[in-house]
Amino acid sequence: MRTSTDKNLVFFLSALCLGGAAFCISPPYGMDDCYITYRYAYNLYHHQQFVFNLGERILGTTSPLYTLILTVAQIVSDNIPLMSNLISCISAALAGFLLLLIFKKDNLPLGIFCSVSYPFMLQDIGLETNVLMFLFTGALYLFVRANYLACGAVLGLCFLTRQDSAVFIAVMILMFWLKNRRLPWRAFGVFCGVAAPWFIFSYCYFGAMFPTSLQEKQGYADGMAYFIDAFGYLAGYCDRYNFHLFSWLGRNIAPLLPPIPCLAQNSAAAGLALIYLLFTLLALIDYLRHAARHQYAGALFYLYPLLMIAALSVIGPPPEHRWHLTGAVNFALVGQLALLTAPLSAALKRCRPASLPGRRDALLIACLSAYLLCFAALNLRDFYTAARYADRLPWFGARYHSYQTIGRFLREAVSDEETVFVLEVGTIGYYSMKRMVDGAGIIAPGYGRYHREGCWLRGMERTFPDYIVTGDFEVPFYEPMFHFQNNFMKTVVYRKLKNLPEPDYPFSQLCRNWQQWEKTGSRSGRAAAPSHPGSIRPAP
Repeated sequence: MRTSTDKNLVFFLSALCLGGAAFCISPPYGMDDCYITYRYAYNLYHHQQFVFNLGERILGTTSPLYTLILTVAQIVSDNIPLMSNLISCISAALAGFLLLLIFKKDNLPLGIFCSVSYPFMLQDIGLETNVLMFLFTGALYLFVRANYLACGAVLGLCFLTRQDSAVFIAVMILMFWLKNRRLPWRAFGVFCGVAAPWFIFSYCYFGAMFPTSLQEKQGYADGMAYFIDAFGYLAGYCDRYNFHLFSWLGRNIAPLLPPIPCLAQNSAAAGLALIYLLFTLLALIDYLRHAARHQYAGALFYLYPLLMIAALSVIGPPPEHRWHLTGAVNFALVGQLALLTAPLSAALKRCRPASLPGRRDALLIACLSAYLLCFAALNLRDFYTAARYADRLPWFGARYHSYQTIGRFLREAVSDEETVFVLEVGTIGYYSMKRMVDGAGIIAPGYGRYHREGCWLRGMERTFPDYIVTGDFEVPFYEPMFHFQNNFMKTVVYRKLKNLPEPDYPFSQLCRNWQQWEKTGSRSGRAAAPSHPGSIRPAP
């Protein structure tokens, strides 16, 4: 027992070291959306208001628990982005350590791979995603050890971290029923005890229990098209570990697909998605047929990604917002690797400590160990390369520096009573600390419909802002006063003229100018964005 505890301590300390290494390598900033949560945490700590704009009680952050964590972290340092990146990297490392503990008995090679690679795998630096992954793996670890009450408490924290974890919670309830043939009422009571206080506070404070993004991000994509696109993205990432076998199969079956619009738009991606969907379903069926009842929890690695994408397809968020899929991708990858490394685990079990493996087992152990080591090294290399060149990436570092510069200018040039209108409100809002209105509707409910209809600037008809931050094109009755250009795009700050005719404002001309600017490729940085703008590493 003591030896096992000592080994676990070594793995735990190693995980912390790997998390620290990931923090040192990663850039000192995150994607734009995480800065919305940062500003909520800043206002809560410095002004004792859980708001984005002071005095406006709107729930724009999707992660109340992570906001509270960052609020407490400001006791240590006021540099919220840096503290968030540290928490994110350590959480990813601890998630890998918990996966090691989960797989240690039945699939030790996979557990070691997860422990070593998880801090450097696909992740969203700065967002609450890694904390959520840590809580997910913590809940699964407690479930495997039959500690259901503690598992219920952790699932309550998951729900407070992000509400889309309801899919994960539903799968956990199903796993409990398959294992015990009854529902976990006591654990559900603990879950409600953890989550209910926040929702009571949220309803009393904001007048709503769920963030505005849940409504504002609906309807951007057709359900079937989103499902194929999202599953194709998941399959494309996981297929790297199959040496792109499924991609090759997808390209070959693409000509055989029926001429349905959602399939014809990108037949190669549709073929890959269908191949991987079939693989996932067959793997899930095979697992449930052969696993002992006490091991049914492993089916979560196949079922959760499938149901998560199905749930998002019903909502229809913007397809480019890939960070919603990070948890599903990572769990799907672990499930796939569990299948591939099962023969290695079986070979190791056949070799008793006092005996040498046979020639066939030795060859199998060598090949699969080399396979895992190869991809662990590739994960580290890709993470380091993307972090090293993050400042040059139009969709990440260049966007951050552009918005940071604009935000700092607004902080000096704009008074506290004036309003700034912008599409992406996170970084600019955090560094300006001015009153903001966003075209996506995250902190300004109702504005998102204009974005869905094709011209977010038309939201000005609600109230004319004093300043607009957008691209380099003519904005009627607004004059340019500051601009910043890099390989992201030329970002311009416009100031309202005194003779602006509010009743007869030419919105049609404004939208035509914006749409023409979009089509001419002036936003070349965004056009070149890879399929996962939330990760610090490009999709393979």
